Amino acid sequence: MEFVKYLLIGASVSLDELAVGTIKGVQVKHMRRVDPWITGLYFAVFQGVMLIIGFYGASLFSKGSSAVTEWIADGLLMLIGANMVREAFSKNDENAKQQDLLAKMDVKSMSVLR
Repeated sequence: MEFVKYLLIGASVSLDELAVGTIKGVQVKHMRRVDPWITGLYFAVFQGVMLIIGFYGASLFSKGSSAVTEWIADGLLMLIGANMVREAFSKNDENAKQQDLLAKMDVKSMSVLR
């Protein structure tokens, strides 16, 4: 059963990366031939770094926090979701600035994606 759980987690992360990469490809105004490779490299490096940080962070805090980890994860996901809903309904120029930032292929705009 653990294998199925990890398989589903891997599939969800892959689908998340597919969605972000697709949106990035649509937003870039002048796509070069190297840009998809740069995007893939960014995603691979960030996913590897997050995996290492998550593994060592979980091993440090797993002894004392195993009873509340699900509540912490649920709370963080609810905060992220609420912020996404708030941003969707806000009508300010911040969204236009974010769209302009995401239309570029520089380090700043790629770091925002992950």
